[in-house]
Amino acid sequence: MVRPARPAAGGTRWGDKTPFHTWHIVRLSRVFPDGVFIGMVRHPAAVASSLHDRFGYSWEAATQRWMRSTKELILRGSQLDGRMALCRYEDLVTQPELIVPGLISWLDEPWSDEVLSFHEVHRQRGTAKEVEGLTRSDRPMDASRIAQWTHSVDSDVSRLFGRTAALATLLGYDLDQPMPVAPLGSRSTGGIATGADLEGLIARDSGVTWRNRRPTLENRQLRPEDLKSLRRRASADAHPPPSRSRAVRRLPPGTRRRLAALNRRVLGSRRRHR
Repeated sequence: MVRPARPAAGGTRWGDKTPFHTWHIVRLSRVFPDGVFIGMVRHPAAVASSLHDRFGYSWEAATQRWMRSTKELILRGSQLDGRMALCRYEDLVTQPELIVPGLISWLDEPWSDEVLSFHEVHRQRGTAKEVEGLTRSDRPMDASRIAQWTHSVDSDVSRLFGRTAALATLLGYDLDQPMPVAPLGSRSTGGIATGADLEGLIARDSGVTWRNRRPTLENRQLRPEDLKSLRRRASADAHPPPSRSRAVRRLPPGTRRRLAALNRRVLGSRRRHR
């Protein structure tokens, strides 16, 4: 989430929620020097299960994605001089009366009890019931999803999550428990970790390797060689269609549609010249 500094009376505040922004926090902080950021982390098994079930990720790729993006959030948050706050999904949906006021205060926004009854406000305003995929504007926060992953993860997959143990433990998670078992950050208050807390997490002797990992294809600016590679893949008869390619499948829907259109044009041209 990004928002400008408090505007003058009658001004407009705005925010944006896009997971891909995890890999562009530094650039966004320069483009919006008055902007601040809120990051959210979740149990690695819950995230991997969602990526596997909803988006077709392999368990291996889903696990790697959690590790990469979570490290990136913590690293960049520690470098933003207090401009990022981090919280846990599980804390937010089970203790909104604690987490939400803390976030509103950190954002330097005025508090209103209507914030916690947002679903009633949206219902009265006539907001569309379904927004951003499966999100419902007319329903309160749903804590029932916290433990859903426990029904879809078998012992083989659980062993794969072992590589996330050090980072998960640092964030207060137990791999066998859907709910956090320890506070987020030794100095965090109100369930929120900010700059000093995030620096403290990195400084701990936790066994986590804090290496900056290059983002995957869908999360980085495409280079000319990336575009050439995608075009070659799209035009090669011997390869599966781009919609079935794992790398292409991870791209945003709009990008996939454009690549599919390019593939049809290239293949059509090849057939006409045979």
